[in-house]
Amino acid sequence: MHRRPHHRTAGLRIGMVNRVVPKEQLMKEAKALAQRVCRCAPLSLRAVKEFFYKGLDIPLEEAQRLHYSQYFEGSEDGREGPRAFVEKRAPVWKGR
Repeated sequence: MHRRPHHRTAGLRIGMVNRVVPKEQLMKEAKALAQRVCRCAPLSLRAVKEFFYKGLDIPLEEAQRLHYSQYFEGSEDGREGPRAFVEKRAPVWKGR
């Protein structure tokens, strides 16, 4: 990585970030994002973090073969997500 400064919208343009906000709104937006992440299924978050860290040490082709289903098959949360969707309600995640 190089140390050349980039204009704040450059990250948006190249896909490094998905949103640019004024400095005054930064903490408000960061907290809103954190709240959205916290509503996600714990097993999903665990899988994303594990895939991220595994992906740092393996070739791209191998990383693309990793599949999240190993985390959810047979789990309570794996059944809860689709059930909540069909019942048109918010899921109640248990992390198991």
